[in-house]
Amino acid sequence: MSDKGRDDGLASPELRRMIKLAGSQQKLPRVRVTADQIFEAYQERRERRRQRWLHGGLAAAACLSLIYLGVSVERALYVRPAAATLAQAEAVPATPSEVVEEAAPLGPRLAAGAAIELLEPHGIPAEVIGPHAIRLSNGTYRIDVEDEGALTVLTPEGELGVETGRFTVAVASSITDVIVESGVAYWVRDGEREPVTPPQRPAKPEASAPELLADAAPARPSAAELAELAEASLRRGQRPAAIRHLRSLVTTYPRSSEAGRGLLDLGRLERAEGDLDASRCAYQLYLDRYPSGSLTADVERALDRLGPGPRCRGLRPR
Repeated sequence: MSDKGRDDGLASPELRRMIKLAGSQQKLPRVRVTADQIFEAYQERRERRRQRWLHGGLAAAACLSLIYLGVSVERALYVRPAAATLAQAEAVPATPSEVVEEAAPLGPRLAAGAAIELLEPHGIPAEVIGPHAIRLSNGTYRIDVEDEGALTVLTPEGELGVETGRFTVAVASSITDVIVESGVAYWVRDGEREPVTPPQRPAKPEASAPELLADAAPARPSAAELAELAEASLRRGQRPAAIRHLRSLVTTYPRSSEAGRGLLDLGRLERAEGDLDASRCAYQLYLDRYPSGSLTADVERALDRLGPGPRCRGLRPR
């Protein structure tokens, strides 16, 4: 190949550029990366990933909260009509039969033909033991027995039987008074019946002519008559009239045999009327007149139940 041919080949611009580049002594720059830089880059990438997870978790929690709130609102809207219906149902008054069933007391009841009523506002209600048995404490009671029935009445004084009628029983401590308005009443003592009879008015002897003239003027009732008048007033439910008769009895005839029982009845009736001071004075007068009587301990217990009060002058507090 001639020299001219070689010169023509080298004359090509592209070939010359390649030759020049190959013969160049220029060196490429050296890249330096340390271990600390690699660890810092790893930490930065890990932090970016943790931030993405945190943001994703917060977004998921917010979505769940919105879902729960929506369910709660829907449930509240659904339950509210039921609650309103329940409130309306409770506001509806019960029928009489339902009221009777709910108010039915527990425990024994009296038979259908027997009834008892407490006549004193401060008395103790009777205790029903069974269909044909009751127990009485302090107070005045009215007992009705119908349809040929019988009732056993337990009192502090003993066992009392009543049959087919109406009876008034007054109990003061260990003393029991029985008024038979109709029917039959009897005490059961040692297995035997002892009939309860009303007090008999003493028979008056035949009066002479002068005595008849003297009787033409209004006569003062005797102690026995005043006691009977008090019992008759009590049978009619006229307690104030009974108290007046008893006061007249114990003040007019203080030494009569009826005066002691009259004071006890007076104390019981005054207490039933709510006059505790007058009741206390009647009991205290009984103790003053009969300090060694057989009922002194019972009267003292009755005074203790009444509690302290003003001092008495006769039947009236000072």
